Amino acid sequence: MKITNKYNLPEPLVRTVTWAVEHYEGPTARQVLDTRTISVTTLINPPRITMLRALHADDLEVDASDLLYMVQGIAFHFMMAEVGFSDASEYLQEERFSAMFRGWKVSGQYDVFGGGTISDWKWTSVWAVVSPKFEWEAQLNLYAWLSRLNGREVTKLETWAMLRDWS
Repeated sequence: MKITNKYNLPEPLVRTVTWAVEHYEGPTARQVLDTRTISVTTLINPPRITMLRALHADDLEVDASDLLYMVQGIAFHFMMAEVGFSDASEYLQEERFSAMFRGWKVSGQYDVFGGGTISDWKWTSVWAVVSPKFEWEAQLNLYAWLSRLNGREVTKLETWAMLRDWS
């Protein structure tokens, strides 16, 4: 994917956005097929879109300005990881689980787990809450499935939506 800079954003910001995209993108479609490993977030996306993005990755262009919200979410997760919960806290964060299903390795990483609750944190628009997203529910249910297969007792699922454009 090529990152453009139509609005002449400062170069350090464009470099930061580019770094985030390079480190945030998952494996290519070929890697997924070769390893038979798929992440929860890839699994819940529409397959046709996933394949088209993979097939045309070198042809795609996106402006850095359109990726700023994504970078905000990544930065939030980095800060959570930096704060850490490695003390005697009841909370675990960013823990990755995997399980085999019909010859495929399915992996996922929830944001926070504590007291039997898996919490997913979203920086999003008001419209994402007004028109609920099926993907959020599917993502949490897959995290719960993976967690249970890996010995965690899950009793509750929740999404915390931090709304960036409400008034």
